[in-house]
Amino acid sequence: YLAGTYAFDDKNGFALKIARIHAAAAVLQFTAVRGRTYVIHASSDLQTWSTVPFRLPSDATTDFPRGNYQATDVLPLEVEVALPPEGQPARFFKLMVQ
Repeated sequence: YLAGTYAFDDKNGFALKIARIHAAAAVLQFTAVRGRTYVIHASSDLQTWSTVPFRLPSDATTDFPRGNYQATDVLPLEVEVALPPEGQPARFFKLMVQ
């Protein structure tokens, strides 16, 4: 219910996908639903999670990263999350909706 998806349709689910990696950033993709607010969390051990800042591809490079995104429409959305520096553990991502 919170995600705004239709539970009786197998193809209409709440999912976060890694669309691609570019320029030291992971591009994550999900369907945003009007009126919902989304936050990205990351973990290197699947035990401890923390909120991570992200940018929309349309954000200017001088804009500060976002802590959340409030959807004003229903659309597929891509966000860029910085990858950890080389030599540090990989990150797992999860999407929270409010």
